[in-house]
Amino acid sequence: MLHLRAATAADYTAFVRPHVPLWCVRDQGELVGLTRFWRDYLPDCGLCIPFRAASPDIAAHLLHGALGHGEIPELELSVVDPGVADALVAAGARDHARLYEMGGSLDRPSAGTRDS
Repeated sequence: MLHLRAATAADYTAFVRPHVPLWCVRDQGELVGLTRFWRDYLPDCGLCIPFRAASPDIAAHLLHGALGHGEIPELELSVVDPGVADALVAAGARDHARLYEMGGSLDRPSAGTRDS
């Protein structure tokens, strides 16, 4: 089973663990997908963080590497690309949480209006 969620600060320890390899997918030399695969993140659950893929097809290649041997019954993904996340959910992944980032500030509502 796949499930998607936003990364927590503790998840970023994956980047400093030597047993958490970085997987890259290249197409004609161009980087089109990458993830760090933490096989024993939790008992019976692996973690791919960050999970970047240029398309759902590229995501499938990364997922096959993580799940292709049937050793892990569950896999958590910290998906960066919204289109890939939507495709994974459409294919049966559960969406636990979404993290939104923005580069600017929110305008305050005008006086006399309410937030919905």
